[in-house]
Amino acid sequence: MDIHKQLFVGPSVCLGPIDHEKDPPIMSQWTHDPEYLRLVDIKPAYPISAGQIKKKLEALEKEIEESKNLYYFTIRSKEDDRLLGFATIRWIEWTHGTGWIRLGIGNSQDWHKG
Repeated sequence: MDIHKQLFVGPSVCLGPIDHEKDPPIMSQWTHDPEYLRLVDIKPAYPISAGQIKKKLEALEKEIEESKNLYYFTIRSKEDDRLLGFATIRWIEWTHGTGWIRLGIGNSQDWHKG
């Protein structure tokens, strides 16, 4: 299986893998919007550099490999493959079929569209 392909495709968005070169600068821009940060996290809002984001994504991938209890997807526009946000499924209880879903749409111009 090619891990660089989009995994789930809907009418207007695709869920797929992290692009370690293209995604961090875009995600860094989102952290300059305090409204986005307050909606997506309970931690204090502060800007994060693209380099720091890249390190966090690398650590996240390591956690995914080790835990088998966490999945991370990028949300991309089907029309132009533009990064819109992220989706995670974590704290999965396989025996109960439950887990926590976390979604974040970065640019406020992409909010309220479905």
